[in-house]
Amino acid sequence: MGAARVGDAPYASFGIAVQRARHRLRNAMAPGLAGTRYGGVILALAMGDQAAIRKEDWRTFNLTGITHLVSISGLHVTMMAALGGTLAMLGWSRLSWRGVMLAERAPAQVMGACAALGVAWAYCLVAGWGIPAQRTFFMLAVVAVAAIGRLRLGGPRVLALAAATVTALDPWAPMSAGFWLSFGAVAVLMLAGTGRWRRRRVSVVASRLTVWRHRLGQRLRDASRLQAALTLGLLPLLALMFQQVSLVSPLANAIAIPTVSLVVTPLALAAMFLSLVPGLPQLARPVSAAAEGMFGAVMWPVQALADLPYATASTAAAPWPWVAVGLAGVAWALQPAGLPRRWLGIVLVLPVLCYRPERPDPGDWRLAVLDVGQGGAAVLETATQTLVFDTGPPFGDNADAGERVVWPYLRARGIRKVDHLLVSHGDADHAGGLASLLAAVRVVAITASYDVAHETAWPPTLPGLPATTQLGPCAAGQAWQVDGMVFTMRYPVAVTEHARTQPFDAAPSRRASAQRNANSCVLHVQGRHHSALLPGDIGGLQEAAILQSAGPGGANALRADVALMAHHGSRHSSVAAWTRAVNARHAVAQSGYLNSYRHPHPDALSRWQADGAVVHRTDIHGATVFTSRGGMLSVSREREQRRRYWHAR
Repeated sequence: MGAARVGDAPYASFGIAVQRARHRLRNAMAPGLAGTRYGGVILALAMGDQAAIRKEDWRTFNLTGITHLVSISGLHVTMMAALGGTLAMLGWSRLSWRGVMLAERAPAQVMGACAALGVAWAYCLVAGWGIPAQRTFFMLAVVAVAAIGRLRLGGPRVLALAAATVTALDPWAPMSAGFWLSFGAVAVLMLAGTGRWRRRRVSVVASRLTVWRHRLGQRLRDASRLQAALTLGLLPLLALMFQQVSLVSPLANAIAIPTVSLVVTPLALAAMFLSLVPGLPQLARPVSAAAEGMFGAVMWPVQALADLPYATASTAAAPWPWVAVGLAGVAWALQPAGLPRRWLGIVLVLPVLCYRPERPDPGDWRLAVLDVGQGGAAVLETATQTLVFDTGPPFGDNADAGERVVWPYLRARGIRKVDHLLVSHGDADHAGGLASLLAAVRVVAITASYDVAHETAWPPTLPGLPATTQLGPCAAGQAWQVDGMVFTMRYPVAVTEHARTQPFDAAPSRRASAQRNANSCVLHVQGRHHSALLPGDIGGLQEAAILQSAGPGGANALRADVALMAHHGSRHSSVAAWTRAVNARHAVAQSGYLNSYRHPHPDALSRWQADGAVVHRTDIHGATVFTSRGGMLSVSREREQRRRYWHAR
């Protein structure tokens, strides 16, 4: 039976109509950009559609600090508004009605301001109405209203009114990094560029060449100073939000800003308009090709800068008082030259860049059970080393928990090396972020229940592992000591010597998920005062096997103050004998909100609670952090620490 169209309401609302128009505009530009390397960037520059930009390109943009250039920014909106306003003024001043010039009925400047505002609004809608576009539109709106009403408003008031308007229309806007970076960048430019530098006069008898050289040199110096001020001004915010500061950003922006702003962007906009004019789409193709080619030329030196080993400096997420001191230092350093000792402002920024969270003492530990949805991922920190247990699930085809959750957490904690990565088994919900994590951070040793280097159970492809990375299987009986801690592998049973000598067979990598779960690594961690148990996805049969192998007196070795619920708290795990033997004070279920498996099961929760454990759920409480320090075990649940009004109690 064929597909039947059940209904279509293309203009049911204004928002749907705008999105439909954007879709048609994208389809009109697509033929001229099909098969090109940076076609997605040209689409982003023209209409704010960033979906086609490659993942590796985003990495380059972030490393070099030019991400703002491939977003619809104030430059794009202002350019379109200026073009529309200029054309409107020229036309209004030359037209008449009933023998009276239109400029006599209403000033051409007023009509030009109204037209510029209308063009800016229409283009912001086409561009997706993002935070930078909103900021620019409302700033232009405030300026236009002030000009029409003969009001005198300074730059700070215009910026404040624009920020207030954006927040009133979208109360969640201040929760995005783009809001603070967008308005913060404009504030820095206002502070640094308003009468801060005295221009040298040129003699009236100087030659035109001398005047031209002087003006060019002055503009280059002003641009360099503004770029330096912008780099310094945004340092505290970048260190707080992204824990990464680009060291090559000034040079990369010096290369990219003139070309992208003055050449690539106008060409992209021209290609967009030509694609809409009947009979001119063929002309739009060479214009699109020229824009894409120019951007490709810019990316040659930018990519070379991104490939430098020290292109960025890593920081940790500093507490807000440190950031406040850094922002005060920025404001001090950007004051006019008359203020004494402005260099002390730069000194105040250094603590934000040099901050590192405190590590546990020898014998103590810090365990963060991350909220990765329906999957597993945890980070254990000791005095000098970091162990990552599982890497979380994939989030669609282009993202995963390793990239979105595990690596940002490590970055915020100032961790730039994973000493031991333990992958309990090869299911996607536990190994889905493995490739992204290996690409982002150096891993010294990897232990897994399957052959990570050859098996293709999950993920299907891995980046090339360094020769120094140690690979090995997990097996019961393995034990090692680090920083006064004892790590012991409780499961699975060791592989026989006969099996080790057999040729590798990829078939086991495609075995059923239940069999992979049954082969999960189970790790017991014993600190000076407290212990933890990380069991992977084993079921009741495996729990019974571990208890049987431990013997009557060995059950005490399984005791743990903190225990993860096996298999996300499924009904067929966490059997009564297991929960009784573990005797945990805290039990954590890592599961996704409203997951289809209905994990954790009420029976599993009741068994843990019956044996005296306090139950924590990542789907309800968010990430849960346990800290063993000086004989005290503290618990911090993210949703309670950072409660929002939409978090129901």
